Amino acid sequence: MSRQSELEDAIHEFIEATGDAHGAVLAASDGLPIVAALPDVEVPRMAALAATVAGLSHRVASTVGVGPVLETVIRGDAGCLAVYDLAGVGATLAVATTVHANLGLVFLEAQVVSETLAELLQ
Repeated sequence: MSRQSELEDAIHEFIEATGDAHGAVLAASDGLPIVAALPDVEVPRMAALAATVAGLSHRVASTVGVGPVLETVIRGDAGCLAVYDLAGVGATLAVATTVHANLGLVFLEAQVVSETLAELLQ
């Protein structure tokens, strides 16, 4: 199985495990998409935005002194976007969720899939 297929499988398994995620994109730190499962969304734009959110979150956390960023959540009236940095591999995972998503479960599952994705990207 190719590395790309393994990345895609990991993303799809993550989406299924959360139940509340309806899409995800793995983006390089420069904003280029690596793999995505996002219906009705322009993947290159979403990847670039995810990398931007991650970068800005790190700057804010550093300025405020809250330590390393674990997640950044943008909550809207139609759902949430949670962004996770894959430490050490220069990638970001962005997850689109339903409005009533269990963000704790999304966070826990994101930690698990982030480790898998990081191993595949090394």
